[in-house]
Amino acid sequence: MKKGSPLSKTRQSLLHQFFLKLWYQQSLTSRLLSLCLLPLASLYQSIARIRRRHQSQRAKALSVPVVIVGNITVGGTGKTPVVIALAAALKAHNIQVGIISRGYGGSHDQSERIKPLLVSPQTSVTISGDEALLIAKETLCPVVISRNRREAAEYLLSITPQLDVIISDDGLQHYQLYRSLEIVVVDNKRGLGNQYCLPAGPLREPIERLEDVDWVLFNTQIDDTGDSTRQLITAVLPTIKCQRASVSLKPNSWLNVGLQTCHELDEPTWLKAHRETSQPLVTAIAAIGNPQRFFDTVATLGIVANDLAFDDHHGYAADDVEADADNIVLMTSKDAVKCASFANKYVWALNVSLQLPQALVDDVLNVIGKPHKAASTKNSPIKN
Repeated sequence: MKKGSPLSKTRQSLLHQFFLKLWYQQSLTSRLLSLCLLPLASLYQSIARIRRRHQSQRAKALSVPVVIVGNITVGGTGKTPVVIALAAALKAHNIQVGIISRGYGGSHDQSERIKPLLVSPQTSVTISGDEALLIAKETLCPVVISRNRREAAEYLLSITPQLDVIISDDGLQHYQLYRSLEIVVVDNKRGLGNQYCLPAGPLREPIERLEDVDWVLFNTQIDDTGDSTRQLITAVLPTIKCQRASVSLKPNSWLNVGLQTCHELDEPTWLKAHRETSQPLVTAIAAIGNPQRFFDTVATLGIVANDLAFDDHHGYAADDVEADADNIVLMTSKDAVKCASFANKYVWALNVSLQLPQALVDDVLNVIGKPHKAASTKNSPIKN
């Protein structure tokens, strides 16, 4: 069977859904299955510990600070909006920002190419992947993608030596890359699941890894304080010293994906009619790490939608986005970059913004120009 064939993708999707239920549901069956996988989780942790120590020893300092925006769980937690918001905040202080990312989902990531790739707003999404292109469009910063984050950073500096700082979209576990500050984003609704490492749970590294980071951001719903996951982490790690704050994505405008025009939140004519009569019909689609977060946000705008979730980084086709005057389709900005070439004027994307704590921005400003620190090789107690 060829990689990427429809049947292969279906199997991957089913496997993905199986593990999500295993990791995040609290049923007796899920707990028992997770316990059965703990020996594999222990093996994974041992390999990860060795890999971290080996790569940290080979880490090579760069000429500018590196800020990591990552997570310790599998799947989306809202890292990309944090990267975009941080780049905007630093640019407001006249800081020259460069960004590195993997380019997941694009052909460059799937190929055997070694050389990193510079992504611009004009790069094809099929080459760059959705997240890298969205970052390039939103920040207008130089963005370089590569599976090897250190090579991506070195290449970025070789073509833009005037940079003051590099932000890494993901890359917390890429220990060959020196870092000046680490930010971990946690999806407050999902939390850390059952708190086990792969494959028994969703953790890429043990929860004790949070003791080494500088900031933990709880990505919350607008009406959620973030206290539940914050208290969970504090209970498990009573000695955690990093800064913690809650952030949330707030809708700020609409993008007509077909026409590529921006509109204020209450401006679209279909929106008022829908709120008053439930016509036209609305379908909300999302191919992100936690699509329910987008569906909940749409509901807060007074929109009653039929929700349709796809796997994260789903490669949209025209028949996935069939819309007309009687059936409006809504999507995220991340989805919109993949649909711009075939969407019509009845397809809309919800633009959101995120306000970072000023203390976090100040911390990043403080490390710019100061000596870097290597990734810690501290061996914390392991949770089985």
